[in-house]
Amino acid sequence: MKITRAKLRQIIKEEIMAETNPTFGFREGDMVRHKSEPELGVGRVVAKGSKRDNFVLVLWSDSRTQRRHIPSELVKEE
Repeated sequence: MKITRAKLRQIIKEEIMAETNPTFGFREGDMVRHKSEPELGVGRVVAKGSKRDNFVLVLWSDSRTQRRHIPSELVKEE
C-alpha cells in the first residue's frame, strides 16, 4: 500500500493532536487519575495552563503535592 504525502501529513497531525490533547475536557475541581503512575491515586485539577491549555496542575491526595501534567497523561474519574 502506498501512502501519499498528504495522507502522511494528516496522520502525523492527528498523532500530534492526540499526544498534546488540549485541556478542554478538564475543569477546575475535576477528579483525575494518571495513566502511567497509578500509585499517585486520585487527584483534583487545581488549575489549567493559560497559554494554549497545554498543561494541567493537579493536587494529588496521597502526597498533598501539586504537579504539572500533560492532559493526555490523565484520565477523568466519573
